[in-house]
Amino acid sequence: MSVSNGIKGDRSHGCLIIIHQCVVLFMAGSALCGAAPDMKSMIVGRAMAGAGGSGMYFGVLT
Repeated sequence: MSVSNGIKGDRSHGCLIIIHQCVVLFMAGSALCGAAPDMKSMIVGRAMAGAGGSGMYFGVLT
């Protein structure tokens, strides 16, 4: 088994799923920020969007 086959398998099954979950988390946080009725909801939405965005960033680097 070559190194390139391992990288392809990890990208297609392992990391890609995590990146998709982080995109969904980012989108949910952004939607919460857009519909926030008060400041507490805005802070929670920003935290969710930040966690999703950092997960996408580190997922793309691997």
